[in-house]
Amino acid sequence: MEELAKKMDIRGAIVSLVVAAFGFVAALFWRDAIKAFIDEIIPAGQGVLYQFIAAIVVTIIAIIVIYVLAKINK
Repeated sequence: MEELAKKMDIRGAIVSLVVAAFGFVAALFWRDAIKAFIDEIIPAGQGVLYQFIAAIVVTIIAIIVIYVLAKINK
């Protein structure tokens, strides 16, 4: 049984799960912060168009950040 546990690397899996959980919680807080920031920028009652524009801008920024991080990681 101990040999099977070593093969499965249970400790490593648990550490990965805990790190992923903390990352998920941090992402939720960032989501709330970004949403509040966008709500401050976009005037209330301006419709869906501004929300789509904000979503496109945030997506472009996210793609740029991911690209830069991928380049740094190489």
